[in-house]
Formats: sequence, C-alpha cells, structure tokens
Amino acid sequence: MTTMKQVAQKAGVSVSTVSLVMNHRDAGRVKAEIAERVRKTAEELGYRPNPLASSLRTSRTHILGFISEEVATTPYAGGIILGAQDAASRLGYIMLTVSTDGESDEGTEIAALKRYGVDGFMYAKMSNRITHVPNALKDSPVVLVDATDAEGRIPSVEPDEIMIAKDATNRLIHAGCRRIAYIGCSEPMIAQDLRKEGYRRALEEAGIGYDERLVIDVLNNRPALDEVRELFDRENPDGFFCFNDARSWPVYECAARRGLSVGKDIS
Repeated sequence: MTTMKQVAQKAGVSVSTVSLVMNHRDAGRVKAEIAERVRKTAEELGYRPNPLASSLRTSRTHILGFISEEVATTPYAGGIILGAQDAASRLGYIMLTVSTDGESDEGTEIAALKRYGVDGFMYAKMSNRITHVPNALKDSPVVLVDATDAEGRIPSVEPDEIMIAKDATNRLIHAGCRRIAYIGCSEPMIAQDLRKEGYRRALEEAGIGYDERLVIDVLNNRPALDEVRELFDRENPDGFFCFNDARSWPVYECAARRGLSVGKDIS
C-alpha cells in the first residue's frame, strides 16, 4: 500500500504538505501548483488516505450523519440524499443516513450517530417548513435540509419554491390552459406561501392575471375532495397546479367522476 511518505518523496515535498493536500486543508497554506502536483502524484501511485489513522490524529472521523424525517420514503427525496452523498464524497467524507418518524425514535438515532463519532449532521424535513432543531443536536455542527430554523441560528439548504411554482404554472400555460387553479396546503409551511406567489407571478407575467376564486387551500381526504368538487362546479378550471401529490388526488377523483381525462380534457 502506498504511503504518504512515498507520495512526498516522488512529488518532492514534505510529508506535512502531502497531509494538508490529501486532507483538503491546503487552501491558503500550499501553493496551488504544488497541491496539484501532489494530487497527481498520489493518483499515479494509487495512494488512498487511511480514514482510521486520520481520525486518530485529528479526532475527526470524516463521517457525516444525515437524519431524514420520512424523507427517504418520499418521491424524489433520493435526489436530496444522493446530492448530499456526492458532495460529502468529493470532500473526503462518508455519510450515514437514518430515517425517523420525527418523534419517538429520533433521539435514539441521533445518539447512535454520535456513538460513531460523526463530525456533523444534516437534518432534513419532508417539505420546506419552519422547524426546531432537536436539543440533542444543538451542540453539534448542523445544516438543515428542506427546512428553516425557527430561531434563525442554523444554516439551511432550501429549494427555490417560487421558481418551482413558476415552472409548473408555465408548463400549464404552454399547454394552453387559461383557467389554472391552485390547490394549496392549509398547513403552515414556508413552501405554501412561496409556491402560491410563484403561481401568481407566472400568471401575471403571461398576461392572464391572478384570480382568487381559482385558489383553495385544503388538508387531505374527504374535506379536500369536497372543496375541489365545489371548485370544479363553480369555476370550471382547465388546469391545476397542486401543492403536492396528496393535493392532486382529489383533482383526479373529481375529473374521473365527470368523465374527464387528465392530460386531455384538463391538465
């Protein structure tokens, strides 16, 4: 197995320089051309850092914990996890992912990750919302994913909800729809207000205009079905932008009861 000393000898630098470069701590400390030479030499020799040895020297494991509240079971969430994993890998980290129900087993999973000595945590929610970081994480480095810290202290990575809504609404406009309804969520979520705003902007930019009568915010199941049915009868929409898949179900149900085909009679 190739050692750091061998890389240093071939690259003509010190072992400490190789250590800085291979542990991604060379910025501002090693000249760029030297760092590049070290990386090329390491690649040619097939050098791979020893994570265990590194953790013993630095008290850092280069392990990150990704805690998902049902994120791992939701559509498209795999992209969030893979994106985090790819970024971690590029920086020399590995990622451990656990899924929780947000309540009973969350503390258990956090404790398990801490026993592995993770260097930091990503704490993800199922949809963009204001959240409180668990007390068990408050003394650890944390980044929120698809959520905003209620106390405004924790950095976060969030989707561009306005652009999401504009893109969805514009697709309906380009499909020829002119009476586009918004089926929103009546629960308090950041995504709700921002998606409604993106919907409004797309309509106004297309010269259609925002019509409050085409907007409803619903929960789930029977109450949502009743409100969507009333919207069908009252406003006769030809397109629907739904906050999420749960809000699209009553649209499909109402369309089927009227003999309408989604994608043909309505969009």
